[in-house]
Amino acid sequence: MEILGADTRERSDCHRLHHHLRRRHLVLRTGVPGRRRHASPPGVPGGHPPELAGAVHPVAARGPKPQVATEAPRAVFTPSIDISVRIKAPAELIWQALVDEDLRELWWPESEFKIKRGAKITARSLRPGKKKPRITSGTITKIDAPEELHFTWKTKSGDFETDVVLVVVQQKDKKSKVRVLEQGFPRGDYAEIHVAKYRDGWREHLLQLQELFEDGPGRKLATNSLKHS
Repeated sequence: MEILGADTRERSDCHRLHHHLRRRHLVLRTGVPGRRRHASPPGVPGGHPPELAGAVHPVAARGPKPQVATEAPRAVFTPSIDISVRIKAPAELIWQALVDEDLRELWWPESEFKIKRGAKITARSLRPGKKKPRITSGTITKIDAPEELHFTWKTKSGDFETDVVLVVVQQKDKKSKVRVLEQGFPRGDYAEIHVAKYRDGWREHLLQLQELFEDGPGRKLATNSLKHS
């Protein structure tokens, strides 16, 4: 019978314990010798018991984050106008039709202003079902002839003021692009109504300007006006 000393027995016990740990049968836990392992949570390697899984692999132990339904962002309506038309005429002649009061009356009637910074600008337009026309007035803020005219204005009975940029850009193939940008409309329930109303007015004026040059005497009248200016 082999008698082992204390040191030898202690080394043998450590060896057996180490063997069990390598085979993943036991986990050292204070006060609970020989505790069996429990199944690992999904995604957690090593077979840790539930008490240790959260500390060793906190993210995997908690599991994937729940999917939260989010509402798709709604389209935001921007109350502004950007409308344009192309005309078969040089930009300088179209600009002259804006400067010359007699020519301007042919495509933008009831408008009064001088091409001068700080000058007042007034326009009248008929309102369906109304006896009195809509009066819009403002001030010219910038001039960059023969390309841009900037002004701000508001209706007499309205409570908002808009910024307008009338741009005439020379294009290739003997055409010019006339563009109107207007912004500053109030946001709210009536924003789309205001924008639609002003857009219809600008569309009518631009189509009349196009017709004046392409189907009317606009080119000849603008050329003569430019010669005598």
